[in-house]
Amino acid sequence: MMSGVLVTSAWVCDRPPLGDYDWVGCIEDGVSISYQGVKHGLVDVIGDVMIAPEYRKIHRLGKDEFGVSNGEKEGVIDRLGRVILPMEYDHLLPHDDSYYEIIKDGKYGMMHHG
Repeated sequence: MMSGVLVTSAWVCDRPPLGDYDWVGCIEDGVSISYQGVKHGLVDVIGDVMIAPEYRKIHRLGKDEFGVSNGEKEGVIDRLGRVILPMEYDHLLPHDDSYYEIIKDGKYGMMHHG
């Protein structure tokens, strides 16, 4: 005998209104990553633009820091769009709460932040 199983998402999140965007992510600390075509930006909880969709890639690094990329180089901005690290790194990863692991021109290193 077969029985039916209802599968539902185990993870639900709040999202701002879609507005003019193709996709908006979950709200975290009052900010959501948004996509418009292939460009990424940030919106607040009601969908107002915080950072216009101008980056090829954007991802959360911490509460107020976001990794950004133009497709070739990577950098870090804050939630207001202020540059923390310019987009001049080949690769950039948060190492812990105090350092970024960086690669630039084939050289590896650690950079203090915060």
